[in-house]
Amino acid sequence: MAIHVNKGTVVLRVWNDQGSLTEHSESFTTIDEMFDLCLHAGTPPLVDRVVIQAEDDQGDAHTLVLAFQSLTRKSR
Repeated sequence: MAIHVNKGTVVLRVWNDQGSLTEHSESFTTIDEMFDLCLHAGTPPLVDRVVIQAEDDQGDAHTLVLAFQSLTRKSR
């Protein structure tokens, strides 16, 4: 079964001034764009998840979600 990636989204999280996480997303259409978004997110933005939307050779839609966990520890 051949899969063709149509588009995707990298969801980034950043801490705001009130101490809570906010989300924003960046779209990509190629795997190179996805890697660029993930590798250049830097700090403070954290990559939370990558959503890839594709279809197979029969036209059936598929969605792949890659989720990441991050942990921040404040010094005392």
